[in-house]
Amino acid sequence: MFYMLKVYALVTAFVFTGSAAMLLLFFGLREARAYAAAQRRIVERVMSLTHQPRYFTNPIAISRTISRMESTAGLSSRSFQ
Repeated sequence: MFYMLKVYALVTAFVFTGSAAMLLLFFGLREARAYAAAQRRIVERVMSLTHQPRYFTNPIAISRTISRMESTAGLSSRSFQ
């Protein structure tokens, strides 16, 4: 009878060890996915900060800038187009 108690205790230990390992694995996978998603969002935010639109790439901004420069310099008769 004592032998069967040892066997049952050993089987129970293996079952609980396996279930604990599976729970830790699932928790680790969930945390790894959350970390990867956060890392991706951080990289996208940093890249959006480095790729701000430039002011002088838009022709409208260039024409506005030139018209402001003309009005301050008194060169309104010259055409920059």
